[in-house]
Formats: sequence, C-alpha cells, structure tokens
Amino acid sequence: MSAITKVLKQKCVYWAPGTPDAYGQTTYSEAIELNCRWDDNQQQIIRDDGTMVMSKAEVMLSADVIVGGVLKFGTLDDVLYMNEPTRNDGAFEILKFDKNPNFKCTEFVRTAYL
Repeated sequence: MSAITKVLKQKCVYWAPGTPDAYGQTTYSEAIELNCRWDDNQQQIIRDDGTMVMSKAEVMLSADVIVGGVLKFGTLDDVLYMNEPTRNDGAFEILKFDKNPNFKCTEFVRTAYL
C-alpha cells in the first residue's frame, strides 16, 4: 500500500458534469463514491481562468475529477438528491483540480479545491 493510498481513509461522493440541458442548466452523471482525505480549510486559490477565489475545502482523491463537477463528504447512503447534487447539504462545486506525480513517478497525488 502506497503512502498516498494510506491517507485516503475517508469517503466522498462525486458527480461529473454533463452536457447542459435544454435550458442551459448543468446536468450531472451518476454519483460515484471515491476514497479521499477531506480537509475543511479556507484558502485562496487561482482558478485555471486566472481568477482568484476562496476555497472551502481541499480534498485528496483516489481518481481524477473534472472542474465543474460536485463533491460531497460521505457515502452514497448520505445522499438525499441523487440527480440534483447541489441540493445536498455539504455538496460543493469543484473549482480547481491538480494532479501531480509523486517523487518516484509511480502514482499521482490528486487534489480538488471546492
């Protein structure tokens, strides 16, 4: 077991963004559960478009995610609104995603900022 895998002891639910509906509203794919390390901490981040925003949480993840998707701390059993992720308490849009190799380049550290 790698050092990165060892710290991903928590669970979160992820909805990837889909194509907009007929009204221009974002749709989301089916929710999946990921291993994570969820840290609630506010920090300033610079989004890919260069804007500076405040992030509510930093989440290390076991898989890649897409900016514009949604993450919620907990398991699929904790989700009340499967098809409307932003209606769930504690569900936040992914503002930024980083993926960097470890020192040996054998695996990646994946971090989402919400």
